[in-house]
Amino acid sequence: MSGAGLFIVGVLVTLIVAAAMALLVYAAILDGRDAAARRAADREPPPARRAVDILQTARAAGSLHTLLTAIDRAGLSDVLEHEGPYTVFAPSDEAFANLPDGAV
Repeated sequence: MSGAGLFIVGVLVTLIVAAAMALLVYAAILDGRDAAARRAADREPPPARRAVDILQTARAAGSLHTLLTAIDRAGLSDVLEHEGPYTVFAPSDEAFANLPDGAV
């Protein structure tokens, strides 16, 4: 390769390295700004959340009627509305429909 060719390759490599370094510096600046925003957000109190019980959540889902009926028949409505917290893994009405007749 000629001297001029080597010079052009050297210039291109230098430009690529300079561009990569500029991107890294820019990313560090943005990360610092983001970190400051996160620290400011951490100092703010979280917004107040309205308590929602399991039965309200199930009713709002619209696909858990069989589960709600079973909870009512078992007499668990009062417990699930006023005590807790609870976590429920509940099948949908579609899943209950796949059971054999008489299983529910």
